[in-house]
Parts: sequence; C-alpha cells; structure tokens
Amino acid sequence: MNNAIYNFNLPSNEKLKSYAPGTPERKQLKQSLEQQVSGVVDIPLIIGGKAIETSRKGKIVMPHNHRHVLGTYSIADPEEIELAIQSALKAREDWMTLS
Repeated sequence: MNNAIYNFNLPSNEKLKSYAPGTPERKQLKQSLEQQVSGVVDIPLIIGGKAIETSRKGKIVMPHNHRHVLGTYSIADPEEIELAIQSALKAREDWMTLS
C-alpha cells in the first residue's frame, strides 16, 4: 500500500509569440535559420556515451531544397552495431545490479 502524498504543480504553457514582421522573436528566428543554413553539421554515432565517426556518411538536406546539405551523419558498420549491442547489454547488466 502506498501512503505517499504527492503534490505536483499544474503545468503551464509559455506565452504564444506572434512572429509578426518587425517583432524581436521574428528577427531572432530569422537569425537562427540563417545560422543553421550557413554551416554543415557533422553528427557522429553515440555508442556507450562516446562519439564515433565512421568513413561512411549520409547527407541531411533541406526538405525544400535537396541540393543544399545541412549536415552529415555517420552510418554504422557491423563493428559499430556489435559495439552498440555490447554497450546496451552492459548498461542493462549495470542497471540490474542497482535494482
């Protein structure tokens, strides 16, 4: 039997922004979009908390302009897949010893 008393605050949404021309939020949005478009991001695999780069890469393109590359990501080879499996099994084993 659970005798705990839980007391949670009601969630609240942030205020809606208009993004109308001339507003600061519109200016900030345009700056952020320009920053993302101007560079190419390289996304590694994350296995066991470590970033791993591979020689095989995939491209991330704009949905409306497939010629413009926004970034690249590493594609896992069999070695990285096996490493991910072993990492997951170890994490599970560590978690089971804590329980």
